[in-house]
Amino acid sequence: MPAPRESAMLARAARMYYLENRPQSDIARELGVSRSNVSRILTAAREAGIVEIRIHEPAVRGHELESALQTKFGLRACLVAVDGVHRTPLDAVGAVGAAWLEDNLGDSRRIALSWGRSVQSLVTNVQGGSPHPDLEVLPLVGGFSTVHVSQNPNAVVRGLSAKLGAHYRPLLAPAVVRSVQARDALLGEPAISQVLDDARNADIAIIGIGSVHHGSTAAIVEAMEFTDAEAEIFENSPVVGDACTRFFDAEGRLVSSPADGRVIGIDLESLRSIPTVVAVAEGAQKVRAVHGALRGDLVDVLVVDAELGEGLLES
Repeated sequence: MPAPRESAMLARAARMYYLENRPQSDIARELGVSRSNVSRILTAAREAGIVEIRIHEPAVRGHELESALQTKFGLRACLVAVDGVHRTPLDAVGAVGAAWLEDNLGDSRRIALSWGRSVQSLVTNVQGGSPHPDLEVLPLVGGFSTVHVSQNPNAVVRGLSAKLGAHYRPLLAPAVVRSVQARDALLGEPAISQVLDDARNADIAIIGIGSVHHGSTAAIVEAMEFTDAEAEIFENSPVVGDACTRFFDAEGRLVSSPADGRVIGIDLESLRSIPTVVAVAEGAQKVRAVHGALRGDLVDVLVVDAELGEGLLES
């Protein structure tokens, strides 16, 4: 490991070259070294881990499949990530979704996000650039203690705001509680209700679609802590998936179950009222859930991998 003084010099040279775009001749004069030494200094900075070079290779898209899905489901836009060589399907879906978001931010004043692996992947792949000081990022639902912190709504909201140079507000409440009374008490707090009210008025919502008994949706059900009787009612209901922790059937209609009265988050009707709802999902196991969300007009822009896209086309 370089000595502190040497590390400082390496970092100084790297900053001038990579961030300030200064020529090596200028850097040599400022550091009092030869131009050939600057090249060796920059190499040393990379070897020491002071400089990390990342290549953001665009994910490949399946335009024919996109067109077919857009026509079949009447979508405003559909994006299908087909690159499984350089990226995992989840990362490819996130990259495609992130590119769409950055291209379509426009004059949006509010963006609202749900949670989960797909939404997290989109946020991770946002490149950022010019700050958006007038933009606010909000959560659509409260947090979970049963999933990784990086997938929680407040974490993805904070992450996206940092990438976009925007403001954010957290929702300081759990996503699910044990009773209707607890839900009503929390929603009576202005600090909680105001965040949800403003999220309902977002210009763009970015959501994941959950499939019953898989991944994030299984974590939701676990967090509900159903009694045996409640669990039986839920298992016998026509649930196929969830959006923003609201469970829906194959037609995208809210399913009446013990779960619905315990959620701290926006409802499906409020989600439908947001001008642009972007759903991000990956994996063939989500065909029924995403199909239900599409039939229920919950989605305007769909971002999926090829496997899920082909399953939807055949459904």
